[in-house]
Amino acid sequence: MTQRLKDNVAIVTGAAQGMGLAEIQEKNWDLVMNVNLKVLLFCQAVISEMVIISGGAIVNISALAAPWHASLAGFQYVAAKAGLEGLTRQLAYDWGK
Repeated sequence: MTQRLKDNVAIVTGAAQGMGLAEIQEKNWDLVMNVNLKVLLFCQAVISEMVIISGGAIVNISALAAPWHASLAGFQYVAAKAGLEGLTRQLAYDWGK
């Protein structure tokens, strides 16, 4: 059981600032994007290990803000979560079975 748990990764991140478009500055945008999207760089190391063991799973937890409605969390949050979902689909396309 312990060995099997090492084969799987759950990525759960989130940062929001609840700003309107007129309020957002580049530093606010970068903070939310970095927290929500840069974590996928972690997948590089995980995938190389999964290739070695011929298996495993990556689970990315996003938010309802991404696929179907806006959010009080702000513009950059919605964009980041939609980006996370797109990157997850690309990971599945490139590496999934």
